[in-house]
Amino acid sequence: MKKKTNPAIKKQNSLPALSWQTGDYARQQQFSFTLPWQFLLLSKIAGEDPRHLLIDFMNNLAYDNPVANSRENASSHLLNYFIAMGYGRKYYTEEEIRQVFKELEALAILWPEGAKKKLMNRHSKWLSQYHAWWFKKWFGKNNRHLGK
Repeated sequence: MKKKTNPAIKKQNSLPALSWQTGDYARQQQFSFTLPWQFLLLSKIAGEDPRHLLIDFMNNLAYDNPVANSRENASSHLLNYFIAMGYGRKYYTEEEIRQVFKELEALAILWPEGAKKKLMNRHSKWLSQYHAWWFKKWFGKNNRHLGK
């Protein structure tokens, strides 16, 4: 028998955590694009699912991994890639971009691994609030507004 989902819970989970998380910036996304042949060839010879590689890339770039210490080297290379590609240069200096990434890394390191559920829940709630504050701090640094 299929378990019924409560529409109220489904709607609540789909609401954005931050008001600007809609459209291109919605957290839940479905993409349809053509993967470069070379990427597929590399994925196949490495025995890695292309989807896994892309998700791993995003998680490492964003330091979105509770065991970030084990991926520190990969993340530092991705930071250098981000800077080399010129991402964010329109708004930030290289030093500021490095600071943004240092702060993301610090958050990943703070993960209370092995903590009880109550502390994990508190940490998750705090982290959501901190992410909102951190975003406003960096996004608004150059007098940018969310409507633009």
